Amino acid sequence: MEFTVVDERGRVTIGNKLVAKYGKQFIVVPTPEEILLVPTAEDPLAKLKELGKKLKIRNISATEITRLAEEEAYSEISAKIKRRTKK
Repeated sequence: MEFTVVDERGRVTIGNKLVAKYGKQFIVVPTPEEILLVPTAEDPLAKLKELGKKLKIRNISATEITRLAEEEAYSEISAKIKRRTKK
């Protein structure tokens, strides 16, 4: 676990190991108890297209893939929030 603080300009710094593992882009999810940082792809659409090719999805549009990915991300975040608020 790492400890960090918010500087006078509202910035939070995380260590290089975390940046290497999770990237530089995050969605900030405020919850009643805490703030979650959820890593995102630097180019989400390109990542979705890449995943679609690997899964051999042919009859689905990029818009539909994006919608499905957003729904899945929301479900994952909701589940994390529920687990953390039960503690």
